[in-house]
Amino acid sequence: MEIKKLELDELNLPEEPARAPQINWGQDFEDWDKGHQVRYLKKLCSALNHATDLIQKERDALLDKMAIANAVAENAGDATNIQKSIVLNAITAHNEEKQNLISRIQELESDIKNKDKYIQALERL
Repeated sequence: MEIKKLELDELNLPEEPARAPQINWGQDFEDWDKGHQVRYLKKLCSALNHATDLIQKERDALLDKMAIANAVAENAGDATNIQKSIVLNAITAHNEEKQNLISRIQELESDIKNKDKYIQALERL
């Protein structure tokens, strides 16, 4: 299974940052001095970066599990094909043996009929 890489236009991001929905930071944020706002935004960015990292790690783990699941499925298909081949070979061998036995039985029946005819011919003498 191929993993599709998302293109930028598929992320539904606005074409220009100015067109993005504006964040309403609230009056408390606006009342803070610029230094406090910068510290808050740095912490927010750090938290978002950490969350993004966790999401990426989870995605990577899921991709690894998916690769393992795909390999298991492929191996199961191969194993099924091998088992099918073994069963078909066993059935073919059994059918050949059965055909040989049927032929031998027919030969023996023919021999018995011929011997019965010979015995009947001898009895007439």
